[in-house]
Amino acid sequence: MDEDGEPLPLPSGLFPIEPSPHAAYQSIAEQQRRGYLKRCAHLSLLPLAVGHAKGIAFQVICERNSFEPTTGTSPYFMGRCPKDCRLYRVPWRGKLNRWYRNQHPMIWFERQPWQVKVTVILVPVLALAIVFHVVKDLVALGRIVYEIVHGK
Repeated sequence: MDEDGEPLPLPSGLFPIEPSPHAAYQSIAEQQRRGYLKRCAHLSLLPLAVGHAKGIAFQVICERNSFEPTTGTSPYFMGRCPKDCRLYRVPWRGKLNRWYRNQHPMIWFERQPWQVKVTVILVPVLALAIVFHVVKDLVALGRIVYEIVHGK
């Protein structure tokens, strides 16, 4: 850890570079069986450009940069999750947080076509107009706005 208490990033090349996402996830599963990696929502893959002819490869990363280097693991995998990692997040909770972030009401509203936006705004206004018996006044206001817009 550095002086701010943040985990130090591992030097590049400590984790295996796999040719496909499938191979990288197999590597993750193997390291989880051995107890080096936890089943954490922050465990991810980083696509790497490996050269013009080879294309893209994948490397195992922690999105919170929490891996710690070790010497006790096999030569091709020299890092692990800390035993008492304070950044650990259960995978289902990570999925729930991502879903919630993407379903926030304002994000939902921004993604809708204009017809849905107008309906979402006008339906409560009309319902309140009916409840408070001001539909005639609302219609008169609509006529005035129409005449102003069309120059009559």
